[in-house]
Amino acid sequence: AGADGMHISCAKLIRVDFSAAGTLLNWVSARQAEGRSVQFLEVNRLVASFFNVIGITEHARVLVRCD
Repeated sequence: AGADGMHISCAKLIRVDFSAAGTLLNWVSARQAEGRSVQFLEVNRLVASFFNVIGITEHARVLVRCD
């Protein structure tokens, strides 16, 4: 509460199904509507690409892992 930005580590995230991505998109867009920024950190490349296709990257910053 009261935070302007959220940093969410995805270091151990391997995959995301379509239903979960849709729910995540709704959640991220609601945070953006509240004036908060969301960043997903250490996302693997496949999940980052999926986030882009779904539209999450329009509402949140997605930073890819360096491995």
